[in-house]
Amino acid sequence: MGNCNCGCESCGPTIEGLGHISLHTTDIEKTVDFYTNVLGFQKIEDISHEQEDGTLRIVFLLCVDIILEIIQKPNGVLDGKGDGCFHHLAIQVTGIEQLVDILKEEGVVFDTEDVVFLPHMFNGSKCIFFRGPCGESIELFEYGDIGGCDGDCCDCENGDCCGGDDCDCDCDGDCDCDGDCHHDHDCNCSCGCHE
Repeated sequence: MGNCNCGCESCGPTIEGLGHISLHTTDIEKTVDFYTNVLGFQKIEDISHEQEDGTLRIVFLLCVDIILEIIQKPNGVLDGKGDGCFHHLAIQVTGIEQLVDILKEEGVVFDTEDVVFLPHMFNGSKCIFFRGPCGESIELFEYGDIGGCDGDCCDCENGDCCGGDDCDCDCDGDCDCDGDCHHDHDCNCSCGCHE
């Protein structure tokens, strides 16, 4: 298991850094408003999921390299005590299935047997939870497409090139259509994310 973030496949499964911090709230609109309009975070994902007891709402916010996952459970139920509750620590990884196998060999017991696929989060993400030595909840999280691309080649705001079948970058080598647009002046992405 590696811990580099160079993106090379030779490292195998890797820890990339802090994935996100999960915060439960009883008023998601007020919480999102505070973090976006007061602290300058940007909304990058907004999910509503209907459950038997009501609507589960999850909003992801980004500021520099900090990602907050704001959660409002159905009927405003709040886990823990006080006015807010940090629920778990998420570690961003690559090669999550292989990493889970390695950790199982080290004796780590996971909350679920298999990695959970989340098609509704970032165009396909994966996660699994386990407990730390003091009972703390830890999540391994492998992001899908954080850029939130909807068929356009590049997400101009985040500088991500989607690289799918709908990618129509006119790249000349400075823009990697399977990964990131490098914001080089010679990049000819039609979306103009290099500007």
